[in-house]
Amino acid sequence: VDHYSIESPSGTSTIVLINSAHATLPVSLSVGNMGDGELQITGGSQVSNQTGYIGFYSSGSVTVSGPNSKWENSDSLSLGYAGQATLNITDGGVVACRASSIGEYSASDNMATVAGPGSRWDITESLEVGLVGRATLRITSGGSVNNADGYVGRYGALGTATVGDPDSGMTSTWNSSGDLSVGTDPSGAYEVSTATLDIISSGRVSVTGTTNLWS
Repeated sequence: VDHYSIESPSGTSTIVLINSAHATLPVSLSVGNMGDGELQITGGSQVSNQTGYIGFYSSGSVTVSGPNSKWENSDSLSLGYAGQATLNITDGGVVACRASSIGEYSASDNMATVAGPGSRWDITESLEVGLVGRATLRITSGGSVNNADGYVGRYGALGTATVGDPDSGMTSTWNSSGDLSVGTDPSGAYEVSTATLDIISSGRVSVTGTTNLWS
């Protein structure tokens, strides 16, 4: 077996981990492959695998919630390869991966939300909010996203990133240790993206390298 899938040909297949449960998979994991799937990692539970997929060809949803709850992907994490993806990191949950794309090729509404103090999405390499497809990233209520290079609307995509919120009063952060690019590089032979970066109220965006704002 080189791949595990959470899916159902009819309805939605749901797996819930609670009470510090641990699942270690030496292969890739898909949530929503050829059927809809849902994964909930709560109560200090942890899941580790190689490449992760949410919404590969169908609808997939993953929630990582609560202190010490973690989803660790030793390789990349794809949200909305060709299906519809939702990722919620809340109340101190953590997701880690090598690189990630939201809205990789899917024209569906693909969304990642990082909300609450201690909630983190740690990405060793790049984060693409809209590679070719549609994507939304929301960092609110004290959540944080950390990556090397960041992209909003890379190759003819529709990408939106919102950092901060008007109500919580807690600092929400997007940290790029490399470059941050919003829109499509005009020197390339790619369709122009629709890209939006909103920094509101207590939102903070930190870029160590170059910030590129392309129309």
